Amino acid sequence: MLLNEEMRNAEWSMRMEKDSGPPFAVSVNEVESLYREHAKIRLLAQRDVLAQNPRFRERGLSRLQENIFLLTLRN
Repeated sequence: MLLNEEMRNAEWSMRMEKDSGPPFAVSVNEVESLYREHAKIRLLAQRDVLAQNPRFRERGLSRLQENIFLLTLRN
């Protein structure tokens, strides 16, 4: 299990090519720029999920990357 009782907030993001959503893609850079002032950001998992989502492949995507972050608020 990736998450435990110490978790404060988790941010889920997907990186997609050539698609405008929904779901809407949020890049690692966007997560960092939005939260780095207020939280420590840790990447917990990163995986290619295109094979599990054939509708995105049918729409022309060649990559679908899922990222899970742990955000811990700074004091």
